[in-house]
Amino acid sequence: MVTIDAGSGGGIPFKVGIDTEAMTITIPTGTDVGEIYGYGPTLMYVGDYSYIDRETDLVGTISEDGTIAIDEVAMWLPNYAYYWDAFNTTWTKTGKKAVESNAAIELKAERLK
Repeated sequence: MVTIDAGSGGGIPFKVGIDTEAMTITIPTGTDVGEIYGYGPTLMYVGDYSYIDRETDLVGTISEDGTIAIDEVAMWLPNYAYYWDAFNTTWTKTGKKAVESNAAIELKAERLK
């Protein structure tokens, strides 16, 4: 699962395929990545400023340090039928968020009562 943060929050986890032998990542065409621009759902496709390919999955390469490069990423806002942006991108791994224990969650819930 991957989550994109474009600075506006609203990203949702989405499934990707990882091939550790070929060192590739695959994102199914039309994947909803959340409300990352603040205008409703955002769908990912292959594309540049002249076209959007709605048939081909996005495929990127994974470096040994975990960096991911995906070229020709096209972002589509379905609520507006609007082609938001197209770019080549490099993703870097961030640390995992700490998970609170059930006891900590229960304590917070008690304080809010």
